[in-house]
Formats: sequence, C-alpha cells, structure tokens
Amino acid sequence: MIFSLLIIAAGSYGVASPASLVALARFFATGPLVWVASALRLAFGVALWLAASSSWTPTAFHVLGAVSLLSGIALPVLGSQRLAAFVQWWTEQPAWFVRLGCGLALALGVFTLGSALPGLR
Repeated sequence: MIFSLLIIAAGSYGVASPASLVALARFFATGPLVWVASALRLAFGVALWLAASSSWTPTAFHVLGAVSLLSGIALPVLGSQRLAAFVQWWTEQPAWFVRLGCGLALALGVFTLGSALPGLR
C-alpha cells in the first residue's frame, strides 16, 4: 500500500505541477540517482509480485510487477546517454502530455491501492 500511496502522490504532483515533475525527472536522470530510480522500480515490482496473491487482481499485479522489474533492470542497462535523450524528449513535451502521463500514474496508484485493500476482496 505504501508504493500505491507514493504513486498517487507522484501522479497528483505531476498533474498539479508538470514543470516541477519535469525538473525532478531531470534530477533523477543524472549520475548515481539513476541507480536510486532503478532500485525504486525494482522494489515496486517485487512488492507488486508479492502482494498479488492477496489482491483481488493477482494477474494484473503480476503483469505490473513484471513490467516494473523489467524497467528497473533496463534503466541502468540503457546507459546514461539514452536515458538523457529520453528525459530530454519527455521534458520538451507540452504540459498536457506530462499531465496525461501523470494522470495515468495516478490511476495506476488508485487501482493498486484499491486492489490491495483487504475490505474490497
């Protein structure tokens, strides 16, 4: 549930202030912070995978967990130049585009939180 709340917070932050989220993305795309971002994605993937059996959408949790694990592995493998190019492209997009992505993240957080709550099962 903690990861779901973090995703909800990050998605809400990006919807409310896309420019601030873009600055945060640039910050995490440099140097050793790439490893922090990768570790967070790996931890989220493991958490989803482990929580799948107690959720009411175990297949969705397994799929999302696998995607998160793969992205956590891919992040450092892609290399800093490719990651910097992607972040540069993403930061050049209009605010509505960033808000759309953050809205999807917000929806994902709400979905995982709702699926993990024991009273809804």
